[in-house]
Amino acid sequence: MVTSSSGKQRIVFIEPKSPDSHIFSIYPLPRLGTVVLGTILKKHGFDVDVLVEENHPAGEEDIQKGDIIGISTTTSTAPRAYAFATLARNLGKPVVMGGPHVTFCPQEALNYCDYVVRGEAELIVVDLFQRILNSEPVNDIPGVVTSNSDPASFSVAPTPLSLDDLPIPDLGLIRGDNQSKRIFRKRIAPMEASRGCPHDCCFCSVTGMFGRRFRHRSVDHVIEELLRHNKTGGNVFFYDDNLAANRKWFGELLEAMIEHGIRLKWSAQVRVEISRDIEILKLMKRAGCETLFIGIESINPETLLAMNKHQSPDDIREAIKQFRAHGLNVHGMFIMGMDTDTPRSIRETVTWANHSGIHSAQFLILTPFPGTRIYDELNDQGRILFDDWSIYDGHHVTFQPHSMTPEVLQELQVEAHDRFYSRRRTLQRLLSCRIEAAGVFLYARQLQKKWLRTNGIYRDILELMARSHGMIRSVRIEHPARQLNPSSN
Repeated sequence: MVTSSSGKQRIVFIEPKSPDSHIFSIYPLPRLGTVVLGTILKKHGFDVDVLVEENHPAGEEDIQKGDIIGISTTTSTAPRAYAFATLARNLGKPVVMGGPHVTFCPQEALNYCDYVVRGEAELIVVDLFQRILNSEPVNDIPGVVTSNSDPASFSVAPTPLSLDDLPIPDLGLIRGDNQSKRIFRKRIAPMEASRGCPHDCCFCSVTGMFGRRFRHRSVDHVIEELLRHNKTGGNVFFYDDNLAANRKWFGELLEAMIEHGIRLKWSAQVRVEISRDIEILKLMKRAGCETLFIGIESINPETLLAMNKHQSPDDIREAIKQFRAHGLNVHGMFIMGMDTDTPRSIRETVTWANHSGIHSAQFLILTPFPGTRIYDELNDQGRILFDDWSIYDGHHVTFQPHSMTPEVLQELQVEAHDRFYSRRRTLQRLLSCRIEAAGVFLYARQLQKKWLRTNGIYRDILELMARSHGMIRSVRIEHPARQLNPSSN
C-alpha cells in the first residue's frame, strides 16, 4: 500500500481530457464531481490528488502514488478513461469509475475497472473507499457495481436530497490549478448551485443522471462560496443545467448577491422563459450576470416539438430581444440532425442566428448519448453508425440521419460555424473595438481549421459511406483519443 509523505492513504482522481478541441476549450474548467468527492475524502483523513488533464498531464508516475485510482468520464472521454483504468490495473491499483457514461454503461466499464459507481457518489464514497482499502465486500453498497454483481440488481447511488450537506469544493486539490483558470486575463471559477432539471429533452442525459426533481443549495450556502471567490475577484461559471428553474429561489439568490456586495461577473445556463420576468432580468444584471448560455437548438417549430423543448420560435425571438435589452450577452447553443430537420431548415436556423444579435454560438450535431431517449430510439432502429465513443462530442455525425446523408449533416455543421464566425463578422468586431468578442471569433475560426485538419480520415469515411449508397452502414474509427502515453507526465 502506498501512503503520502503525511502518512495518509492517497486517492488519485483523474479527469481525462476531451478528444477534440471545441468552443469551450477556451474555458478548460474542471468538472466538479471529483473535486467534491476529493473534498469529502480529505475531511475523512485521506490525502487527495485531483488531476484534470485539460490543465495538467497525468501518467504512470501519478498512478503509482495512489492507493485507489478514481476516474470520472463522460461519453467522449470514455476511451481515454478506459486507457487510464487499464494502465492502473496493470500497476496493481484498484480502479473506481464514475460519471455519466459509466452510470449508463456499467458492464462495458467493468471490462476495464474494478468498481463502477452509478449516479451521485457523495453519500457512499467514504464507505466504498474504506472497504476497498480493507479488502471488504462492497456489493451491498447501493450504486456500486462489480463483476460479481447481478445485472438484474444494478442500483443507483442514493441521491443527496440536501445539497447543503455537501462541502464547498476545495479547488486547491486540483494539481496545478491555483484555485481557478484565467481566460482573457480573467479568473474564472466553476460552481454548482443546483442539480436536476424538471424538463426532459430527448437528447439530454441530465435527467437520467440527476433526475427531474430540481434540487438547490440554500441561498446562504451559495453565498458562502461566492464570498470566497469574491476575495480574489474575477468570474464564476455556474455548471447548473438550468440555474433559474426555481424562480423564487433564483430571485432570492440574486438579491442576496447584491446585498452581500458580490463583485464577481458570472455566467449560467438558463431557459428562454426566464426572459418573461423583467424584474428577474434587472436583478441578474445588477447581480453581475454577464453571459447566458441558452439552449436555442433550432427555430424549426417541428424540431423543437420533437425535442420536447417546450419553447417556440416566437419564445426564442422574444427572449433574445429581452436579454439584449437588459445588457445580457447570449451564447446560443444549437442542435442539428433531428428527423424533422432538413438542409433547408438547418440553414434557416443559421441565418437567423447570424441576425439575432447573440454574441456567440455553438452548432452541435445531435449525438445519441447513452442514457437519453434519442439513443434508445436510434439504437432500436439500427441507425447508430459508429461505436467509437471518442467521437460522441457533438462535432461528429454518429448516426444515420432521416433526411440527408451523414456526410451532408457533417458539412452543414462545418458550414454553420463558417457562416457564423465568418471573416466579415470577425472584422466587424475588430473594427468596432469589441476586442474580447473578436478574440472569441478568431479562436472559433482557429478551432474550425484545426478540426478540419485533424478529421480528414473521418470525413473521407463519411464520403465513402455516401458513395456506397448505404452498403457501408457502420465503420469503426480509431480516434487518437484512444492513445495513451503513460510516460508523458
